[in-house]
Amino acid sequence: MGWLIDDNPETPEIAVMLKNTGKEIVLTVPTKGLASTDDPYALWFSSGIHYAADPEKVRRQYRPPRVLLFQDNDGTVVLVGCRDAGFTSTVGAGHGKIVANFAILGGKSLRYNKINGVRSELPAIVEWTGLRSVHADPEADNQGRVQKVQIKLESPSPSPLNRRMNLNLRPTWRTSFPRHAGTFSAHDIVQLETTSRRPMAWKDHLEQHVAMRDLIVLAGWHPFGFSRLEVNRIDDPETFLSGDVSGPRWARVVTHRVQRHEERDRRNEFLFNFDDIGYQGVRKWLKLRSHFARAIDPVVALADQQGGFWETRMVQSGIALEALGYQLETDNGGTEFNSRGQITYMDALGKILADMSYIPIDDPDDWKQRSRECYMGVKHADNSTPDSLILANTLRENLLVVRFWLASRLGCKKHSLRRRRDLDPLAARYVPVGE
Repeated sequence: MGWLIDDNPETPEIAVMLKNTGKEIVLTVPTKGLASTDDPYALWFSSGIHYAADPEKVRRQYRPPRVLLFQDNDGTVVLVGCRDAGFTSTVGAGHGKIVANFAILGGKSLRYNKINGVRSELPAIVEWTGLRSVHADPEADNQGRVQKVQIKLESPSPSPLNRRMNLNLRPTWRTSFPRHAGTFSAHDIVQLETTSRRPMAWKDHLEQHVAMRDLIVLAGWHPFGFSRLEVNRIDDPETFLSGDVSGPRWARVVTHRVQRHEERDRRNEFLFNFDDIGYQGVRKWLKLRSHFARAIDPVVALADQQGGFWETRMVQSGIALEALGYQLETDNGGTEFNSRGQITYMDALGKILADMSYIPIDDPDDWKQRSRECYMGVKHADNSTPDSLILANTLRENLLVVRFWLASRLGCKKHSLRRRRDLDPLAARYVPVGE
């Protein structure tokens, strides 16, 4: 419970409820009910109501502001991307609901619709990059028993990844003191950071962070997520009680607009890591992701949603392969397109295989035929339905081909890909129960 602050000095103070449901950020605003004619907040939820005195709806505000400020005894929260989510009302009282895209904890400005910087923490990136800020140096006696451990916390310098939005890797560390007496924890962290001199839209910043997250998802074939998000706006710095500026404010953000981190109980296995592709490979990825978006986006979506019907996933993988082969032929001048500027599915697969330094499929010709039969069999009703086991294994191989193609394009060596094939999450084939 707290107080609502908007950017209109004519609206009265009002107490509201802010709640994170686990799926969305909801602000509940009380209204005076259907009989009221002087409640500005009720108008925010009246998009479907006609007003004879203002038929064009230009005299007053009939939608909630996109940015609102909430304040309670714990401080302030800026809500960004606010929108009407419905209302309930009787004659004398009611309430409307507003859903926000982002909640900035501790923010004090109503101008957070644009921001100067974003820092994100993606736990998987620590393992993927191998960058460390926490170093432990044990010392043992003559019997090999550890007698002393020196822990050094020292962060390497930030490393630039991309000029766009000044994307950087920022290795750092964080300490915690759990409630158990005598316990101390030091955590390795690698942050992704984007900054801009002038405030930019959230989308411009976040697309760089999501792009790096998608790269690691394809490398590890797991829906990795963000554990922490912070934003900065230059004109909303941290201040002392006196009002003097103490430094930039990097405010914590709560949102359900990005994939959230979930702990795993086993070690991640990556098809390729940062050492395999380096900074040059990351820069290539940021270009490839846009150029081959129609092929890459469906595959990332399959990694994020690893459940669902095999048939649906097969069609999505086929769309990705078809788009990838088509784009490769387009880049090659389109000399093998037919008179309608098209390429067959089989030819598209051939283009992909020809562009790979290492093929993870034992019999590529057999795979091409099975992939076509499964794709067409699921997609078209006049084709025979594929066997479920063949469908599952062909889908698995479809995804292996796209990911190994990407790894080779980013600079991963052939011998590394060969060595890691059997360790990949998609390497083991499906077999009948009891086999």
